[in-house]
Amino acid sequence: MVSKSYLLEQKPPPSALKRIIDQDVIPAAINSAASVEMMLERVSVRTREQPVVALGTALTTAFAASFVVRYLLRPRLA
Repeated sequence: MVSKSYLLEQKPPPSALKRIIDQDVIPAAINSAASVEMMLERVSVRTREQPVVALGTALTTAFAASFVVRYLLRPRLA
């Protein structure tokens, strides 16, 4: 049986880092994931493709752009 003293005990508050992660970082990550999902849904509806195809196309394009910037344009920028 649970005693009254157990119910009245206060747990120590969470650390500042845990509070920041719980209140700022995790909701921002969830909102970002929802935005990406919404964008993929809109693209798949407009193009009449599967969302996986749209995601693969977007990731391939992003990889190709980062490759061009990193390896082909870098000697020119320096």
